[in-house]
Amino acid sequence: MTSTLNNPGAATPQEPTGPPPTFEIGARVRTRHSVDRDSDPASWPLETGSIVEDFADFVGSSSVGRDWAVAHRWAVALDNGCLVFRDTDDLEAAGDLSSAAEASARKQ
Repeated sequence: MTSTLNNPGAATPQEPTGPPPTFEIGARVRTRHSVDRDSDPASWPLETGSIVEDFADFVGSSSVGRDWAVAHRWAVALDNGCLVFRDTDDLEAAGDLSSAAEASARKQ
């Protein structure tokens, strides 16, 4: 964690500690998702779900012979019923199922 002794009014960003998470089929993850495609993706809420497929063999443009419509690595079944496709940088580990967001998602 960054010290605020030199700048007490500054926000302290949370820096990840330890190795980056590794994902696999079945892993619980969070990703930003919204059905409103006109809204800013940075404002989309975090949704939880499970990885259901890994398309690692198809993510490089050379693997499909084109540089357009390239596949995303992970297929994620969100708890809200949506199936989304994301790259590793778009995911974060969901942690335990006791978080408030995940508890509300389970109630739906």
